[in-house]
Amino acid sequence: MGQSLFRLVDTPDVGPLLKALARSSDAGRGTSLAVRPQLFGFRASRCLLLLLPMEPSPSFAFALLDDEAADVLASALGMEQALWQFDEVVRAATASRMAAELPPDPELGRLSGRELEIVMRLMNGDRVPAIAEALFLSQSTVRNHLSAVFRKLRVGSQQQLIHRLRGTDAPPSRS
Repeated sequence: MGQSLFRLVDTPDVGPLLKALARSSDAGRGTSLAVRPQLFGFRASRCLLLLLPMEPSPSFAFALLDDEAADVLASALGMEQALWQFDEVVRAATASRMAAELPPDPELGRLSGRELEIVMRLMNGDRVPAIAEALFLSQSTVRNHLSAVFRKLRVGSQQQLIHRLRGTDAPPSRS
């Protein structure tokens, strides 16, 4: 986390890395390439570098995998599954970073990464249909996540949730 790719990659691999970053950024999709990492001044054996473009551009998430893990990614299906899993982890980390900008609330730690992501989209003004479309979920799945959030944070509506997380007074709930 927070490391520059160029500090981790052996000098001869910088050119191919720059090309892979440009391709990935242009396509908006993850990619991979074989590199020789340079860690703590020592050159490691070749491994696979996974790259995933993030917002705002030109941000990227990356992971280094050894040869054993790279064998799983030899097929297009294996690569797609690995990038989807990688994407989920990055999204959860991004949602956690965004949540850090909210007023302190110890109850937020009870939310899953997906719940937090949905809450952050709600806080940014998205409604359930837009959230469902953006996250490739059904609207009922988004509503189920929101119901779990309401239970965990002890609120009764989206409006009360937004008021609580913004630190403003919520209107009284209707009985």
